[in-house]
Amino acid sequence: MLKTTIKAQQLLLFLSAVVLVNLGMQLSASAKEPPITSHGLGKPLAQPDNDPDYEKQAVGESYETFVQKTKPRLLQALKHQTKTTPKNPSVTLVCPPSAILETEPCGMDSASLGAMELCGDTICGTAWAEAGLRDEDGYRMTFSYPTPLFPITWAGVAEFPILLIILQSSTVVAFTFAGAFDTAAINTLLEPGTYDFIVEPLDTASYSCASGLNDYVVWLKCPPPPANDSCQNATPIGEVADYLFRTSFAAMDGPPDCLEGINPDVWFCYTPTCSGFATVSLCAYSTFDTKITVYEGCVCPPSAPLVCNDDFCGNRSQVTFPVAAGNEYLIRAGGGWGSTRMSIQCCPCAKGDLNCDSIWSGADVVLMLNCVFMETDDCNLCFADVNCDGSLTPSDVVLELNRVFLAAPFPC
Repeated sequence: MLKTTIKAQQLLLFLSAVVLVNLGMQLSASAKEPPITSHGLGKPLAQPDNDPDYEKQAVGESYETFVQKTKPRLLQALKHQTKTTPKNPSVTLVCPPSAILETEPCGMDSASLGAMELCGDTICGTAWAEAGLRDEDGYRMTFSYPTPLFPITWAGVAEFPILLIILQSSTVVAFTFAGAFDTAAINTLLEPGTYDFIVEPLDTASYSCASGLNDYVVWLKCPPPPANDSCQNATPIGEVADYLFRTSFAAMDGPPDCLEGINPDVWFCYTPTCSGFATVSLCAYSTFDTKITVYEGCVCPPSAPLVCNDDFCGNRSQVTFPVAAGNEYLIRAGGGWGSTRMSIQCCPCAKGDLNCDSIWSGADVVLMLNCVFMETDDCNLCFADVNCDGSLTPSDVVLELNRVFLAAPFPC
């Protein structure tokens, strides 16, 4: 019995020792450097554990700190993912015919930044890395859209392990990486401002110009603008009622006219079907504070404005201007991102000028009285309905009297 008890105690001590050894190994492992984890807005790294503090520290670092501190960890993570990098790939990079070509030859590292003209630009270039040195190519873009956050994609593929970074004032905003011939992509939201889009080798040791693995293709994508975002692509239009259009993701390409510019702006080429006066109105509906400018002739850049308006009906816009049937008039509308409804009406006479003699007088009052109380047949609503409610009522008579004798403007 005593021997059995001793053996049981020895077994218990042995099991306790095993538990303590395992626990010690776990504690030792947890005391090591935390595992590499997700990197900003790119794909998660291969290690399963997450370290949110590392991610927070990486996004927001200065570029120099990022290169010294974070970049080696990214290379370590890439090696953990891929083990080896293909040196003789069976695929080759193809530069799209419409791409912008980097002018810096392989082996050089200029401090100047290239410029991207538009969202949608694709750039083909070369980068190199050798003996701890690397080529950093950067492209600058300014976003001035009227929105607090703007969605973009900065992506690329290279013959070498690629690192993509977005900087603002030398501070890391977002980053990602990929192995050779794999696509890296950053999908993020940017505030208005100027940003530097960086592409460089992740590995700084083995991609000399002599290696022949130096080509990259990178691209910047944004949501597509409206088809009539530019003056040259103005949408042809005639008289319409409640025509819905959007300005979201449009830019500004018009001049600083009587409204000091409309940002953003979209364009229409209007051809009236009558000679007289056209009214362009955004009063019915809009999700933003609108502006309108009209120019004579659908030419770009436009001539001096005929008329412009900011807040005719609340924060929405409306203009009336003389037109000739068959002539063209360029309409520039916008002021914010969103959607709005436009109505265009052409009348042979101005509002309230019922006899079309280009002046407001007692004769117009008499005609208005006949229209309202005698229901005569020659009363065109486009110029007789001076309160724009779609009918002729005593209210129109009062407004006509105020216009003729007090020079009070009509409300629409």
